Amino acid sequence: MITLSLLFGGCKTTVKNYQSAYDVAVQRRLREDSLREARRAEMGLENVVMEETADGARLTRVGDRVLPVLHVTYAKADSVRRYAPAASYFKMPANAASYAEELRAAGWELSRVAKSADRYYVLLGDFDEAAPALTLLDAYLASPRRLPSVGLTAPLLTLTP
Repeated sequence: MITLSLLFGGCKTTVKNYQSAYDVAVQRRLREDSLREARRAEMGLENVVMEETADGARLTRVGDRVLPVLHVTYAKADSVRRYAPAASYFKMPANAASYAEELRAAGWELSRVAKSADRYYVLLGDFDEAAPALTLLDAYLASPRRLPSVGLTAPLLTLTP
């Protein structure tokens, strides 16, 4: 009889229990968000606008500038460093390779193709620090040797996790 009463009466869900579980979840989420923001600040990245551009990039503060940044996970075989300015992307590897060859012929010697999950990005180079990547991106954007961008709204910075 005691077992039966415990079985039916001992585990009642109450508003207090729901509220307590909700409060724990909210606190965990706040902790995770603050840790994520601290890590982004540590890397010198701070989202300015959460809206994405047409090509999926987010306007992000990098140092003292705000520019479109696309977070991309590249294939391990391509070993792309943290900051990589991208000129274009393609779904077909042959098209990406041809575009990279055109860039090299135009004087952008570091250009190469790097694969992500479903795209082949044509990178102008890749760097461990943001400053040289931004310098290269600026030089490309200002150059008369710049090729029309394919796949992307405009050349942008990619960031690997």
